[in-house]
Amino acid sequence: MIGVIAVTQNGRAAANNLIDSLNTQRGCRAKLLSGPAKTAIQEGWTTCDALICFLAVGATVRLVAPLCTDKRYDPPVLCVNETAEWVIPILGGHNHTGAGAGNDLAKTVAELLGATAVVTTASDSHGLGNIDHLFVDPDHDYRPAMMRARIDGATLQVWAEHPHYLNLIDGIGPYSVVDRIEDLTDPALLITSRTDIPIPEGATVIRPQHLVVGVGTSKGCPPDELAQAAQAVLNNANRHPRSVRAIASVTAKADEPAVRALADTFGVPVLIFPPEVLASIPVPNPSAHPLAAVGTPSVAEASALAATHGDLLVEKTVSIPTTQGAAMATAAVATDPVNTRGHLLLLGMGPGDPNLVPPATREALAQADVVIGLDQYLDRCRQWISPNADIRPSGLGNETGRAKDAVATARNGHIVALISGGDIGTFAMASPALEALGDADDIDVTVVPGITASLTAAALLGAPLGHDHCNISLSNLMTPWAVIQQRVQAAAMGDFVICLYNPRSKDRNWQLDWVKETLLAHRSSSTPVGLVTDASRPTQNIVRTTLGELDTSLVDMLTMVVIGSSQTEWMGPRMVTPRGYSDKYADFAQGGTNAE
Repeated sequence: MIGVIAVTQNGRAAANNLIDSLNTQRGCRAKLLSGPAKTAIQEGWTTCDALICFLAVGATVRLVAPLCTDKRYDPPVLCVNETAEWVIPILGGHNHTGAGAGNDLAKTVAELLGATAVVTTASDSHGLGNIDHLFVDPDHDYRPAMMRARIDGATLQVWAEHPHYLNLIDGIGPYSVVDRIEDLTDPALLITSRTDIPIPEGATVIRPQHLVVGVGTSKGCPPDELAQAAQAVLNNANRHPRSVRAIASVTAKADEPAVRALADTFGVPVLIFPPEVLASIPVPNPSAHPLAAVGTPSVAEASALAATHGDLLVEKTVSIPTTQGAAMATAAVATDPVNTRGHLLLLGMGPGDPNLVPPATREALAQADVVIGLDQYLDRCRQWISPNADIRPSGLGNETGRAKDAVATARNGHIVALISGGDIGTFAMASPALEALGDADDIDVTVVPGITASLTAAALLGAPLGHDHCNISLSNLMTPWAVIQQRVQAAAMGDFVICLYNPRSKDRNWQLDWVKETLLAHRSSSTPVGLVTDASRPTQNIVRTTLGELDTSLVDMLTMVVIGSSQTEWMGPRMVTPRGYSDKYADFAQGGTNAE
């Protein structure tokens, strides 16, 4: 959720227009926060992923300053001036929250407002990426000095424990890889989970998240005892706690307080597996006790292996009792495979009706261990996602970042599902994802098509796409309007049935009228037109009209506009474009059998 704050009449008008554009054009959730600015900001600080303040920078700084705690968790804050000419990220420029990094959000807001984004972070000013969103070892965090050196022209020197860990820093700008730690010079960056290697003075260390700690407990296990067992296996593996990506256990321990407390300590999710799944995994130290208690001969070892599909680094370790009596916890640690070829699944979700989600998409979601997509799409498919998957809600308008994240994660050996509504290859995420992959052939790629909006609308209208047709997006965010005009004119001259995506928004409300007038110069005013809004959803609405009578005010960003060709007809309530069989095969009209 994005919270928007405005206190003046002009500010509220601009804020409401922005909220409408964010919600309809970018598919996000934005709302106006009511009350005085101080009250609204305090409310939004804990309930929203980002704040957009139509306030002066000075006033905003004074209001948010007492609320700031940690740059990693504070929400991005943007200021928009009274006349909506400037958008200034004042906090969280690189902070990746549910709304995306502040700098990226500022550019999106500026684009929607027709304003200018004023980005002041030095790395962005010099075209250098950042690593603020990565898991940096707090004991070896010299990022400010590292960035200053890069800005001054120094080349970043990088050593990685495994070559594929370099994917973690994709997009941060130029760097040089060294083979030996002793060859590193300032500014230096290490990417490793190991704690038994020398760290040069002043070097920044990224801890890749590739470890899972599997745990088993007796009921009522003291949290301190479980935490001691978990730290013991990490110490024995010479691995850093920041590289733990999850805690894993059996279904019976899903709500065990000690397990939840351990996950909170590490700041990671709990992955839960049914006992029958764990019982099927070979382990070095099976035991009759957990088999009798929870239905599997292994909990700690088996759950760590189930979560990683990798190797045990440290086998089951029994805790040291914190009270009199027997030990109450076990722990083991496993690592994700480092040389597994990843798999990128590009999945179309269809138009909205769960029955129209392709079976292949459902099967792929169950296989994926990472799922990336917008909140609205994730909400539609959670029932098919594995309970052990890492679900990553994507930031607003950050299509390129979403695509790069999916590719980089697949390169780390994961099965990654990147989802889009409709068909992922039609005005959606398949294109940016494959652009991010480029010519490389280091991961497997599967594209599962979905039912795109034009096909859904056509099915609801009848058979308007029975002959040649085309899809055109009227959004000029990605395509210059002059180019869109050329495409519409060409489609009009070619007598195509035309399906219009992104036809009309509150702020972009004139283009559809231009299309209507342009087409009327080429085809009859009686040409059938179908308007389908919220296709296949409970709020679905269908309007059957003609080109001459088309009321463009009925159209919004959730409407698919289908404009017939000169051959298209209304046959009762059904919109039909004849294929031409009746003209080609004389017997067809009389019910003959000559048609193939």
